[in-house]
Amino acid sequence: MGCIMSIYKNRKYKYERIDVGKGKYIYKFVKNNEKQICKKINNIDKLIDEVRIIKLLSSDKTIILKNYKLCEKYDYGYIYYEYIPGCDLIEYVYSDDFKNITDDSILKMFQQMILCVEHCHINNVVHLDLKLDNFICVNNNPENIKLIDFGLSKRNTISNKLNNFCGTIPYTAPEIFSYVYFLESDIWSLACVFYSILFKKNIFPSDKFKYIITNLRVSKYFKKIKNNIKTELDPLFSEILLKMLVINPRKRISINELKNELFDKN
Repeated sequence: MGCIMSIYKNRKYKYERIDVGKGKYIYKFVKNNEKQICKKINNIDKLIDEVRIIKLLSSDKTIILKNYKLCEKYDYGYIYYEYIPGCDLIEYVYSDDFKNITDDSILKMFQQMILCVEHCHINNVVHLDLKLDNFICVNNNPENIKLIDFGLSKRNTISNKLNNFCGTIPYTAPEIFSYVYFLESDIWSLACVFYSILFKKNIFPSDKFKYIITNLRVSKYFKKIKNNIKTELDPLFSEILLKMLVINPRKRISINELKNELFDKN
């Protein structure tokens, strides 16, 4: 019958279907007095890859794996995660709580996000889908953040080749369009997240994203963005953002360097 249908049929699990966009759903339910999340993955190899990465990263900075089940005959399966109470950063940034937030509080929030990404990079994992949706404020506290959704994540290797484009527009690093990734690909995406928080809008327009991102060296739009960062933000944030938004990933600031700079600001 399948695990999700079992959740439906067994009312004691108190299931709730949650729309996560693009026609996809996850399921929140209670089992043995514990809230969990269930996600269906329509490819066993992808599911196993995600399970391995989540097991490797399991910590207070990332989502925790509870269990998984495979339906090998039909090449799909289910992953069960811990349920994290709270809200994602999209919800928080547009909430009333954010309206009067101080630069000091934003800095602490950024520090929490950096610790999440640092944990991945220390373990040689590139998340490859950093965005507002994938950072959860635990119990709605922006100073306690966890990173979720490792469905696109990959191990950092010598070649780091991609078979196809991955990530979420407009957070994706420019090198992804050349089908290659680096640990620093996450740094670019994290810069786009920071920009969204500071300006309450996306750094790049979705409808022209590919054209802009593949022509950054001559893009008037990108020059305008960098100028806005210089002139409209406190130097505390503008200097960091500009070091993150470097076209060449090998010259982009690393997560360790980023941590050293932002944690020294306390």
